[in-house]
Order: sequence, then structure tokens, then C-alpha cells
Amino acid sequence: MLSSQVSLFWVAVVFTGVSVAQLALAFIVGCWYGEKVRGRRKMALEYDAAAQALLRLHDWTTNVGDSVGAHQAEVEASSTKLQAALETNNDGWENLAVGIVQQIVDANQRLQLQLADAEKKLNEQAEAIRVHATEARTDPLTGLPNRRALDDELQRRASEWRRKQTPFSVSLVDVDHFKRYNDQHGHAAGDEALRRVARVIRGTLREMDFAARFGGEEFAIVHPATTLDEAQAASERVRQAVQEHTFEVGGQRLTLTVSAGAAQAKVQEEPPALLARADEALYAAKSAGRNRVRVHYGDSLGPDSGEVESPRNGDLDQACGELQRRLQEVAAS
Repeated sequence: MLSSQVSLFWVAVVFTGVSVAQLALAFIVGCWYGEKVRGRRKMALEYDAAAQALLRLHDWTTNVGDSVGAHQAEVEASSTKLQAALETNNDGWENLAVGIVQQIVDANQRLQLQLADAEKKLNEQAEAIRVHATEARTDPLTGLPNRRALDDELQRRASEWRRKQTPFSVSLVDVDHFKRYNDQHGHAAGDEALRRVARVIRGTLREMDFAARFGGEEFAIVHPATTLDEAQAASERVRQAVQEHTFEVGGQRLTLTVSAGAAQAKVQEEPPALLARADEALYAAKSAGRNRVRVHYGDSLGPDSGEVESPRNGDLDQACGELQRRLQEVAAS
């Protein structure tokens, strides 16, 4: 009897342990799934307003069609009535004709008012759809295009590259030590810094270049009809412009720097692979000390964009050692 109770006890313990484990696993899965659901829900809400505007647009268009159809039926009925009066040689047909013409005039006026009102509503909904579509493709913090818009631009340039062999390049730009900047000055100052960096990037590029917020403190630039050397030069201009820009935080004048990695699209290369190579070049720039630009040639990384420092105080050995270290780094890449 006692052994049976002991066995039941251990069965209960094991069952309870399994249940707790199952509950814990269910909680973890639930949290993970909840995050995915919230992300999908947020994406769905971005388009919900535009979808509602489209439905209203459809309804009003249908109403306009109904109004035009009703007007046509009214005019046809009046014309039939007038034709019948003429065929019967009714002595009072003149008065009847005048009344029918007046009915047609009144019907036209009503239709014009309905069309004017419908045109106003259609224009309002068309503008609402345009605004919602723009917001769905714009990063709310920096005002730059978001990742969704970037993906569309990359696909468009990749298609152009396949059809016409028009070269294009991509640069990834990342703010150096941004977490430390946030920790020291607060998230509000960090947000303002990202807005400033976005404006500097946009103001440094050509009109044809496409700058977007890639995520966090990272930005992406699509350089149309641009070789790797040209993209490297453009990234270097961005780096210098950010370094020279001053940020005002709590009465302090602060500066930031950025690192960048660039890559040119290869034949039949898909955008994700191109971004991965640009990201590899960016990582190399970060690893080499930040505040510099590196490029990816397709099968290897290029050297730093910055110049090797000139020897000071006759320290030629130190300069040679630095040059040798960089040559070894290139050879090992």
C-alpha cells in the first residue's frame, strides 16, 4: 500500500514538472508568437486606413454611376413622352414640350451638383490614399523612406541592371558609438541626432540617390548608375559631412562620426546578397577603428578609404609598421 502511494507521489511530481515545463514553453512560444502577431498587426494597420479610403472611393464611384444612370433614364422617359405627344398631334404639345424641356434642364442641374460633390469627395479620398501610402513607406522619425521602400528601390535597380546593364551600388552607413551617445545624453537627444544625420546624408547626396533608414542607427544609400569607386567617394563625402556637423545637446556642442561600407551590384546578384556584401564592408570599417569607409569588390574587401598618417618626429619605423599591418589585412581578406 505504501509503495503504491510512493509511486503515485512520484507520478504526480513528474506530471507536475512536465506541466510546469509545458506551461513555461507555452509562455515562451506565446510571447514569441505575440511579438510576430503585433508586428503583423502593425503592418496591417498601416494599410487599413488606405483600404478604407479605397472602399469609400469605390462606393462614391458607384453612386456617381447610379446618378448618371438615373439621369439618363429620366431624360429618355421625357424624350419618349415628347415623341408620343408629337405623334398624336396633340393640340397642347407646345406646352407639353416646354414642360418636358424644363424637366430635362432640372435633371441636368441636379446631375451637375451631384457630380461636383462626387468630384470633391473623390479628390479628398485620392489625397487620403496618397498620404497613407506615403506614410506606409516613410520612417516616422527621420522622414526618410523606410525599409519597405528601400526593398522596392533595390528591386527596381536590380531589374534595370539585368535589362540594361546599368550599374548601381549600395552603401550602408552606421552611426559610431550610438548606444554610448544615447546612454550619455538620453533617447530624445539620440532621436534628434538620427534626424540630423538623416538630413546631412540627404543633403550630401545627389538628387538621383536614394537614402533610407535601414534600421536603428543604420542608413542605406542606393547609388543609381554608379560604380564602386564613385559610391566610395560619395560615402566618404557623407562621412566627412557628418563628422563636421555639430549637435547642440543641453548647451553642449557635440559631434558624431559614421562608418560606411559600399558594394557594387554584380551580374545576376539579388539585392539581399548585395546588402550582405555592403554590410560586410561596414563591419570591416567598424573593426578597423570606425569613422572610415570600406568597400567590397565582390570576392574581397578593399583597404581603408583614409590615408596612412605621415610619420611624425622621424618615426619612420612606426609608419612602415602600420603600412605593413594594413597590407597584411588586405592579403588576409
